[in-house]
Amino acid sequence: MQKLLSKSKYLNGIQCPKLLWNTVNAKDKLPEVSESTQKLFDQGQIVGEFAKKLFPEGTNIPVKDFSNNSIFFSFFILLLNAFFIY
Repeated sequence: MQKLLSKSKYLNGIQCPKLLWNTVNAKDKLPEVSESTQKLFDQGQIVGEFAKKLFPEGTNIPVKDFSNNSIFFSFFILLLNAFFIY
């Protein structure tokens, strides 16, 4: 399955590169989320799907390797070119 860099994962990586790595590769090592937090995540997914319909010219950022800084560079290049990023 292709791994995509979401806004949440990007922010995780800005806060802590190890958090980004664990979010993608070792979710079982992260603490469980509460039911209320999960509902917020679910709402975020719904908003994300709506954004994709509203802005179909947007792009996902496919990432093969979350261990280097190239993902952040790709993100900024897309932002500078005014692309919609999901």
